Amino acid sequence: MNILIKNGTLITAFETFQADILIEDEKIARIGLNLEADSAQVVDAAGKLVMPGGVDPHTHFDLPMFGTVSSDDHYTGHKAAAFGGTTTVMDFVVQEPQGFKHSVDLWMQKAAKAAIDYSFHMNLTHFDDNIAKEIPSLREMGITTLKSIHSL
Repeated sequence: MNILIKNGTLITAFETFQADILIEDEKIARIGLNLEADSAQVVDAAGKLVMPGGVDPHTHFDLPMFGTVSSDDHYTGHKAAAFGGTTTVMDFVVQEPQGFKHSVDLWMQKAAKAAIDYSFHMNLTHFDDNIAKEIPSLREMGITTLKSIHSL
């Protein structure tokens, strides 16, 4: 779905100005005055500020730790983030003994109820030669960062 945000005050890292924004396929396609798009859903932002969302690169949703689980999951935590202006979060995948694929699959299931954009870090809590060999497979699963409590 295409969206046309009309009549807003656009705030960028460099300036503030009146503009319309046309979003096509979830990407900003055009910024300008008096934009038109027949197939777009129109959002009237008159009197509103339009600004980019924040990115939180360190979240813990549905995380088991010290005999309990963090209070927010991938819906409630995402909803709270969105209300605060954060539109993307990066959560930590718990390393399960069954391997990275199993671990990432579990976190993808938890994130099925996501309310905003998300990505993951792999959290290495165990490291050996087998884990070292498995690290390159993370890229294929969309995981490009990791955290380790061990010296690698």
